[in-house]
Amino acid sequence: SRDITERFNTEQEQKALEIQLRQAQKMELIGHLTGGIAHDFNNILAAICGYAELMQASPQIRGSSQLNQFLQEILQAGIRAKELVAQLLTFSRKNEVDSEAIIAAPIVKEVVKLLRSTVPTSIAIEADIAKDLPDVVISPVQLHQILMNLGINARDAIHGTGSVAISARKVVSPDPVVCASCHRAFRGSYLMLSVRDSGSGIPRENLSKIFDPFFTTKEVGHGTGLGLSVLHGIVHSSDGHIEVHSVVGEGTEFRVYLPAESADVQKASGKIELDAKAARRNGNVMVVDDETSIVGFMTVLLENLGCKVIGVTRSTEALRLFQDNPHCADLVITDQTMPELTGAELARALLALRPDMPIILTTGYSHSIDEKTALQIGIRRFLMKPVPAKTLADIVTDCLPAATTQQEPS
Repeated sequence: SRDITERFNTEQEQKALEIQLRQAQKMELIGHLTGGIAHDFNNILAAICGYAELMQASPQIRGSSQLNQFLQEILQAGIRAKELVAQLLTFSRKNEVDSEAIIAAPIVKEVVKLLRSTVPTSIAIEADIAKDLPDVVISPVQLHQILMNLGINARDAIHGTGSVAISARKVVSPDPVVCASCHRAFRGSYLMLSVRDSGSGIPRENLSKIFDPFFTTKEVGHGTGLGLSVLHGIVHSSDGHIEVHSVVGEGTEFRVYLPAESADVQKASGKIELDAKAARRNGNVMVVDDETSIVGFMTVLLENLGCKVIGVTRSTEALRLFQDNPHCADLVITDQTMPELTGAELARALLALRPDMPIILTTGYSHSIDEKTALQIGIRRFLMKPVPAKTLADIVTDCLPAATTQQEPS
């Protein structure tokens, strides 16, 4: 007989490494696939939402409350689809997510609806969302991820019947509270998100370890152990904190504190308003996009602003027009992903011909360029599709040279 323990252990380690490698390759492939889908899908959404907003702005539609409501439903569905794509991209890549001041209530309500569809009927879900919630500075995707992680953990803590209670309210803490994950004291005005379950509770000896990566009390195949460590990273990147209250046999409550935004933040309504009192432009705008429908939508929008539009579906054709006459347009709006020349390559060529040319770069998704790189090239604005028509109109008004402004008579 021979002792083959060492060889056996080596073979098992090699198999484990092969499995990890295959999983890493699979996740990388999913990331590339998601990026490709995001680009095409956001282009489709840009056309759908763009034409819907143009219809909503027309006098005929404004006169019909029912048609206006139908169009608003289309736009809301488009916004949800855009957010879904953003979530897929967030989970498939390691890029940082931009934070912004947002209204939390709609996201909390959406998570409650999602949990109701994923939680067994033996578990009741209760929601208590205050009406006076403050704005918080965080990515909508990250807020969604915080609540979903806590909701899924609460579901898994309950065996059989039970309940999960989700609440959101503004709190002001005059006395210091100690964070359960960073162990620092904090006080002040916060949006508090609470997720409480009636599950088995967390033993005292585990409370100090629950935010450690890969620590989990779940069985193999029922979680990675990364949920709470990801929660810790997201919350603290937004200057927030976490409290945990748990009693074995009675349940657990997680409280997430996100700093309340004190200043009133103006948010886009999602509706386009192109009335006679708005500043109008008589400049020439070149729109470059290989999607004919997007060129068509933007042409109508810009013409409603008073601009003259040159619509081009090939980047090489746009470059040829500028080579013939560098002053043929006062502003260029170009897509990034196009055959022959990308938007960034076109921008470099145009700026070489005319360094003062204002350029807006739009993209459904691109791993080769981001806002920082675009600004370094000399591009004025970097926008992710679909861009709300009101936002695009405001940016065009800002980017066109002041000499082309015409004010409507009052």
